[in-house]
Amino acid sequence: MRQQEVEDPARHHGLDGGLAVEGKRAELVADLVSLDVHAAELPDAPGKAEEPAQLAHLDPAGPLARFLAAFVRYSAHVSAFLYLVANPFPGFVGAAGSYPVDVDIAPPGRQNRWITCFRILLALPALFLSSALGWVGLTASFLTWFYALVCGRAPAGLQRTGAYVIGYSAQLNCYLYTLTDRYPHSSPLVVLRR
Repeated sequence: MRQQEVEDPARHHGLDGGLAVEGKRAELVADLVSLDVHAAELPDAPGKAEEPAQLAHLDPAGPLARFLAAFVRYSAHVSAFLYLVANPFPGFVGAAGSYPVDVDIAPPGRQNRWITCFRILLALPALFLSSALGWVGLTASFLTWFYALVCGRAPAGLQRTGAYVIGYSAQLNCYLYTLTDRYPHSSPLVVLRR
């Protein structure tokens, strides 16, 4: 089976010469083909001029979008813990559905170039609102701490206020990190959907 893998790529790319150097190149080509890399990408490979390199059609922004989405979720989980909105200590992966306070992030899609070009300028009002809401969230968490110290539980209204602050900042982060084209919505009915 291994011999078949070595012969087919070598014959396809014209590397079936009898020299030891070309035999080593054929083994290298076989190893690279097994890793889904084409031999036409090798330097000095015969057939490079006739046949363009064909890579698998991958979305180059896919891994970055997944990382940024996990980062936004993780920052929301940590903020929920620090603002006393949720009690368990958050995990370290930022996986969807792994924490009581979670962020729904749409899969990456095509975005408007004009919005992307002027994103920072468009985000200035949302940044000011998020800054003001950060102080509201800090005040709510401070009041929640004192209330929970006296009564033994956190009030639902202050928890929802903290969740709203976290949800709005998560929307803003998704907008700034180009995960979505949708502008952050300030309505509590949209931010707190559960």
